[in-house]
Amino acid sequence: SSIDALFATLVLHLCSRLTLLKNDIKTLPMCFTNKWNGDSYDKLLSRIVDDHIFLERYAKSIEDAFNLMFLVQMIVCSVIICLQGYEIIMISTKGGGFSLFELIYMTYFILCFMFSLFVYCFVCEILRKECMEIGDAVYSIDWYTFPVENVTPLMMIIVRAKRPFQITAGKFVDFCLELYCSILKTSGGYLSMLLAVKDRV
Repeated sequence: SSIDALFATLVLHLCSRLTLLKNDIKTLPMCFTNKWNGDSYDKLLSRIVDDHIFLERYAKSIEDAFNLMFLVQMIVCSVIICLQGYEIIMISTKGGGFSLFELIYMTYFILCFMFSLFVYCFVCEILRKECMEIGDAVYSIDWYTFPVENVTPLMMIIVRAKRPFQITAGKFVDFCLELYCSILKTSGGYLSMLLAVKDRV
């Protein structure tokens, strides 16, 4: 849907900005070389910190705009995947035959919901990875060759990068591929329960 596309675009834009931030971090050692014609170390570091703070606020605004909607959608998708899976099994196993068109339509319906959830979880997984790589980028440069007074701000960046930006479902759970697998497992578990109850009735 258009909401899915909007959310994916916003998060991927945030990821691309984080990639640019990593590139800025990797240019920090060049500030101490004679061939560097760009900003001074202090200016470049200040810009990096300001950009990181801005991106953190940007991520929070995305989170605030979508988290309640995602909570409802996650619950609804889990229930629909379970019930539609049950319906497909009932249709395909009933003795009087079944409509192939109906089966294809219901399968497509489930796949659309699964794909929508996958998009949310996948782009948020990319976001988490990009955030963690900010700290890795700082650690990978030759920071130990810098003057002592210039190292402390870098350590603060590493510490802050250990807490990646997160998009959640109602502030309860972070979107990631692990959540996607958990939703499918939960839906499958309830589907198995429905089938077991049906066999006993």
